[in-house]
Amino acid sequence: MENVYDLLILGGGPAGLSAAMYGARGRLKTAIIEKGRPGGQAATTSELENYPGFGRGTTGPGLTEAMLNHALDFGAELIKDTIVSLDLKSNPKKVVGRKGEYYGKAVIYALGAVPRMLNVPGEGKLRGK
Repeated sequence: MENVYDLLILGGGPAGLSAAMYGARGRLKTAIIEKGRPGGQAATTSELENYPGFGRGTTGPGLTEAMLNHALDFGAELIKDTIVSLDLKSNPKKVVGRKGEYYGKAVIYALGAVPRMLNVPGEGKLRGK
């Protein structure tokens, strides 16, 4: 099976990208499965001034692109898919997406969060500011 990985990471936000970087650096066959744009909420933030190592600040898209490239440079694979079901009792574990099936010896959940909207005027326009 070509879709068998040592490490499958569900979610491509900062936590998932960090896990992928360390997994791939450790020479594990590693894949990140992300349904949207990698980076999670951080990628939607125009200015980041409180991220370790970036005292002068950076942008969310810039930071998360660098994190993705770091993981990819070590050999992680990015899979664009939406997960529809899991079988975590099988060995290897089975992750089913809309585009295919993936198998992993280990699965990390790094699904992130979605902020609750207040539905007040200007909220959408100012999101990420």
